Formats: sequence, structure tokens, C-alpha cells
Amino acid sequence: MANLFCASEIIEINIKARKKAIDFFKKVIKRTKSSDIKETFKYLASEEEKYIDSLNQVLQKIEICQPFEAYEDEYSLYVEALLKRHTFNNVKTSDLLKKIKTNADAVDTAIEYEKDALLILYEMKNFVRKPELKIINNLIKATQDNINRLYNLKKCLSGKDLKTCLLK
Repeated sequence: MANLFCASEIIEINIKARKKAIDFFKKVIKRTKSSDIKETFKYLASEEEKYIDSLNQVLQKIEICQPFEAYEDEYSLYVEALLKRHTFNNVKTSDLLKKIKTNADAVDTAIEYEKDALLILYEMKNFVRKPELKIINNLIKATQDNINRLYNLKKCLSGKDLKTCLLK
């Protein structure tokens, strides 16, 4: 299989996807009437921002490469097509808000996002340069850890508020 991507490209795609998640979370925060759900989505957005910061730190330590394009905008069109398959691009905020009745539902939304991010990473892993596989495997591990953390948060939220769960 051809090695079409370098790690820096995949990290930049991951950052773009996470920024879309933050934008989505902020839309939910504006539209929901529940202060508990607002608080949960503020927390989830802040966690995404922290993760973006850590991804930017990784970018500073590795080689940045420019994508090869057979024609103008080929790369950006591919990235946009890849990200359009993402959960938050396929659901209207208003439709999703109807399904979010509890903090656990809010966390489920974040879990779905992380699963999508994981699928994107696994898909792109097959096309990364071999010397950079460790970086991508670390991203996959971090995303898996995020999913586990969110599942634990969701379990805690049944019958408890967000602050109580975060203190654990």
C-alpha cells in the first residue's frame, strides 16, 4: 500500500475534526435549556481544547510535510470528504438536542464523536509512512483512553451531577 500521508497531516486532520466537535458543542450549549447539559458540554469542549493543545505540541516536535497533489485542492477536498462522514456533520444540532435529555446522553454524543475519530485514525494509519506509525498509534491509544474515560464518566453520571463525577 502506498504511504500517502505523514504524521503531521494526520494530526492536522485530527485537529480540524476536533475543532468541528468544539463548534458543535458550542451550538448545543447555546441552544439547550438545561443548565446541567450546558455544563457537561462546556466540560467536553474544554477537554477537546486541551487535547488540541497537546496535538499542537506534538506537531512542534515532528517533521511537517506538505501533501502531494495531483491537481489543485486535491488534498483539501479529500480531507473535507473524510470529515463530512463525521457524526457532527451528518446530524442537525436541533435533531440531536431532541435526543439529549440527560448528562449521560450528552456524554454519549462525545463518545460517538471519539468513535468516529478512532475510525478516521485507523483508516489513515494504513497510508502513513512507516517511520511515523508510532505517532499514529499514540493518537489511537489517546483516543481509546478518551473513550474509556467518557464511558466511566457516563457510568458515574447516573444519579449524580457532573461536578461530583469529575472529583472522583
